[in-house]
Amino acid sequence: MEKRCFLFGHKVITEPIENNLERAINRSIIQFQITEFMVGNYGEFDKLCVRKLQKAKEKYPHIHIYSALAYYPQKINGNCLKSLMDSIFPMDKKEFLQKPLFQG
Repeated sequence: MEKRCFLFGHKVITEPIENNLERAINRSIIQFQITEFMVGNYGEFDKLCVRKLQKAKEKYPHIHIYSALAYYPQKINGNCLKSLMDSIFPMDKKEFLQKPLFQG
């Protein structure tokens, strides 16, 4: 069974967290065998997570990165989502929590 890590954060980052985040991601992969990462796609924290996960994917190509869309996009911003393997959009919160992750 795949192990998942969810990374959702605030719109604004008020203190430097890049090094700690990178260490936490690497530790999640190595120590906890996390292979699937769900990332928000809105604020500064989410964008930082995507950058750090892309870097980790170079070293650990078996991991998967998913964008969890909080809102249905009116148009796709290629810069925002181009690096993510798949996206999910929880149509119904209850349905989302009961179904396994699917690839978009």
